[in-house]
Amino acid sequence: MLPFIIDYQEFVTDMSEYAPGYVTLNLPLLSTKFESVDLEPMHVMTPINPAGYDMNPSKNQVEDALRNFRGQVIAMNILGGGAFSIEKSLSYLNSLGNIEYLVVGASTKKHLEDIVFTSHCMI
Repeated sequence: MLPFIIDYQEFVTDMSEYAPGYVTLNLPLLSTKFESVDLEPMHVMTPINPAGYDMNPSKNQVEDALRNFRGQVIAMNILGGGAFSIEKSLSYLNSLGNIEYLVVGASTKKHLEDIVFTSHCMI
């Protein structure tokens, strides 16, 4: 799989104005694989949330991988499917550092409005 990823990253970087990105449910494993071939993933989207939902192999291992990660992190599943508030999630994300972007999902217009309002109040 690594030769394909190397080819993909080189193609996107050399042949376009875009930066390659990756999605993983296991940031520590992805980081290890990239380090083994001396390659830096530029953008990686991965689950990061206060309860560790979908953070594999464990919340602590993902937090450790974040501290050493050299690319830009896009946090997804930050609300844990609605298990916690945007306030709790943003507070947790802010405590970690090294998070450049986040992605949220909302099931209703009201839910999205609450997320946006709360986010503005916290900034």
